Amino acid sequence: MISIIIVHYRNEKDLIECLSSLYQNTKENFEVIIVDNSENQKIKHRLSKFKNLEYISSKRNIGYGAGINLGVKHASGEYIFVLNPDTIFTEDILGRLAKKLNKEKQIGIIAPLLYTPSNKIMEQGARELTPLLAIFKFSFIDKLWNKNPISKNFWIKKWNNKPKQVDNIPGSAFLIKKNVFEKIGGFDENYFLYFEEFDLCKRVRGAGYKIFIDPSSKLIHKWGTTTKLLDNKDDIFKKSRFYYFRKHFGIIKALIIEIFLNINFNSLVLLSAIAVATTIRLYKIDEYIPYYGDIGWFYLSARDALLTGSLPLVGITSSHLWLHQGPIWTYLVAFVFYIYKFNPIAPYVFTAVFDIFTLILIYKLVKQFFTKEAALIASLIYVFSPAIILSARAAYHTSLIPFFVALFIYSLFRWVNNKKFYFPLIIFSLVMLYNFELQTIVLSVVFIGVFVYGFVKKKDWYSGLHNAKILLFSLIAFIIPMLPIIIYDFKNGFPQTIVFLGWILYKILKSASLSINMTNSFSQVFSFLNSSFQNIFFPHTNLIASVVVAISTLFLLLKTLKHKKLKKEFLLLLLIFIVLLGSIVLNKTSSNAYLMSLFVPVVIVVSIFISYLARNRYLFYLGVLILSIVGYLNITYLISNNYFIGFSRGYGPTFQDRLNVARYMVENSNGKTFTILGRGPGSEFENFTMNYQYLTWYLGKSSVTKNADLIYIITETPSEIKIVKHK
Repeated sequence: MISIIIVHYRNEKDLIECLSSLYQNTKENFEVIIVDNSENQKIKHRLSKFKNLEYISSKRNIGYGAGINLGVKHASGEYIFVLNPDTIFTEDILGRLAKKLNKEKQIGIIAPLLYTPSNKIMEQGARELTPLLAIFKFSFIDKLWNKNPISKNFWIKKWNNKPKQVDNIPGSAFLIKKNVFEKIGGFDENYFLYFEEFDLCKRVRGAGYKIFIDPSSKLIHKWGTTTKLLDNKDDIFKKSRFYYFRKHFGIIKALIIEIFLNINFNSLVLLSAIAVATTIRLYKIDEYIPYYGDIGWFYLSARDALLTGSLPLVGITSSHLWLHQGPIWTYLVAFVFYIYKFNPIAPYVFTAVFDIFTLILIYKLVKQFFTKEAALIASLIYVFSPAIILSARAAYHTSLIPFFVALFIYSLFRWVNNKKFYFPLIIFSLVMLYNFELQTIVLSVVFIGVFVYGFVKKKDWYSGLHNAKILLFSLIAFIIPMLPIIIYDFKNGFPQTIVFLGWILYKILKSASLSINMTNSFSQVFSFLNSSFQNIFFPHTNLIASVVVAISTLFLLLKTLKHKKLKKEFLLLLLIFIVLLGSIVLNKTSSNAYLMSLFVPVVIVVSIFISYLARNRYLFYLGVLILSIVGYLNITYLISNNYFIGFSRGYGPTFQDRLNVARYMVENSNGKTFTILGRGPGSEFENFTMNYQYLTWYLGKSSVTKNADLIYIITETPSEIKIVKHK
């Protein structure tokens, strides 16, 4: 008897059609075992009409190979016929295959010849898959030189009615002796999907058995109707491919193969973008970087934490002096100082390099949930954006905001697509954002809205949150970044929490107020946004960037409303962008710190629109070229202005200018004690001279606050520093 094993996953129509054709065309004695990997096993009641059929629920999607192994455990036949559900029988092939398999003891596997529904022979009968063959067949080499002697005969191209010995057969349909299957250990369950048949055939050949395809046995295969239901099939494919080569040829060869097979136009552009982004962000980073008083506050706080061992529980005050940011950025600066011995340039290098990871995350996010074309465009925009570059070159608590906004969006998208273990990452990214900039709390509105919607509508991605591990990891993701603030609140009577709630109420009331100056305030905010979008995309023009952002947002809105079934990602992206933009507009706040949270969503929104315009391949290449030219103009503009343009002009003199002033104070004091005071614009803030205090300490001479021998009074303008000494 033949045991037919079919693994089913969300493909009811094809499965019923397959079984109907099987029962109509097969006279051989057989049993059917259905292993259901679907989350909702509603197919079971439809199978009762088929005789001699056993239904097995796997409870979760355990993968193709594991599903077959589970089915074989229930099989009573001498032969195992592995079969995909998207196949159609047109004749009785099982008896013919079993007869040929039984005729020669050295045959371990025999498979039918697969045809497309349009009656064309599919590619099959592959040669042994070696590292060299994989590099030539599956990389860019085959596209440029498809007749190369190494890979041109990878598939058997000519078939007659006689069985042909092959190295590999498709995993879609084949007959194997049960004792052979059990002897080699069945399918390797480390393969979730893909490459499991190459691995199986290699082990069958290694056990001394032969493998054949019988062209006289015809089977129709629709190909890919099940795998297209998987959202992450590309990732699964690459993971299985890497595992296959690592298992059979070693880790080094597997890594080399992956490098070759991932080289294409997209990867070349991305690698080039990463290289250019790194160069731009690190170019003359010891000279043209902002080093204002607030950065000095973090430097002194981090220094004292290392020297005294006492970690601050809150960070720098916000624009409202009664409210603090979180302390995480101080801890990160302290960590960098510990490694690089308090070098004041090191935190700048850290934020610049960290921004490269933001670039990679944005590419992955857009590629996975939208298109690879939009991903490349988003990457190019991000690489060459003057505002983003200047943000990455500032060792400030807002510099890491784009990364955690991207992480929030990515995790949120994964969660609503039933990847429930991304829920703790959403919590973590929100708490980290709260630490870096209080304004980002508005993203919690999006999260709470999605959470409540999932609860009301009983969505799958909500119902799975009762998992103990998810709840535990979510709690840890919240407590660890928030622990210092929690301790601070308990020690001091909850001033941060109460004040923060009051701040939120204040912001709501401010947004709802109808003051006389509202028109002027909104005018200032829109002017700020216009110049900000200009600095994000192309600082050479005035209104073009804002128009592009407006059109892109409208396009995304129409794209979302056009379909009866809204694409979740479009809707969520639009919601995130509108909430962040609205928080700036309604609060009439022209703050550069608030701008950082907009970087990622605005880049993605515009990239989706541009990729839609460049749907044709040649238009896409033209778009990449235009963006590269725009990028070149942006970079030359930045360099010619010494990385001080747009919103960064208020940062004052360069780091080198301030370092020279600090060096002057250390050398000029001649061993005497000195105090540093500020005069002029900005000196009313306590932090005004903290950058100089850190530099003089780093150079070997700390300033004092009382009973000093000398007083150095510093006045800054955007282009120079004036210093006056008093005895």
